Amino acid sequence: MVKKIIFPICFTSFLALAVFVFAQPPVFPMAFYGTIKINDANAPAGTIVRAYNSAGQRIDQGEITTTTAGLYGTDDISNPNPAENRLLVVGSGTIYFRAIISGYNSGNEIIALQTETFSADTVKQKDLVFSASATPSPTCSIASVSHGTVGPYPGCAITCDAGYTLSGNTCIVAGSGGGGGGGGGGSPAPTSTTTKGDINEDKKVDKYDLALMMAAWGKTGSNSSDLNEDGKVDKYDFALLMANWGKYI
Repeated sequence: MVKKIIFPICFTSFLALAVFVFAQPPVFPMAFYGTIKINDANAPAGTIVRAYNSAGQRIDQGEITTTTAGLYGTDDISNPNPAENRLLVVGSGTIYFRAIISGYNSGNEIIALQTETFSADTVKQKDLVFSASATPSPTCSIASVSHGTVGPYPGCAITCDAGYTLSGNTCIVAGSGGGGGGGGGGSPAPTSTTTKGDINEDKKVDKYDLALMMAAWGKTGSNSSDLNEDGKVDKYDFALLMANWGKYI
């Protein structure tokens, strides 16, 4: 009498799963390294390199950040930091490379001019070239001298509105001080802006000077609160007072 051997259902399921797993070998990544340039210049250290598929999905196994200008990754497999060795990619079809490069494209990703076809378990030198406009420097537009001393802000060009001129980091009224004829060899040179505002002559520009200016606000003619000497106490004088606020003369 022949006995039948009946495998338990759970063992049969496990066997089927094992056959499926071993029939599907893992996909090994493709590795890249090479030079990296932006507008014919070496991309700076700190550049971030990524890889995408045609659907715009990330397929790199972790972005790579450059540590040397003009180079990403390395052909030196003895490098103790695996993250710096290669840009590892797992996918299929066409690979698109993108980078974030400091000083270009306002910090947004830039697409490389080169692409590559995925080939598992290969290492390839892929020199990447990017083209983008430099990020413009910000401009600080000063609406009036009542903003007082401005900046300095790194990489920031300070401009003043019409009727004002830039003196150091301060916008001052252009052409303040009167012209006209008269004896005595012409008008005296205007007082330096560093002394403007000490109306009560206590050697400091503070609330007491502001009080005197408010009391004379709108008055015309000769007045100690007329700091720019244009014949009227107004916002331009107030601006000069604020520009020197708190200073000791």
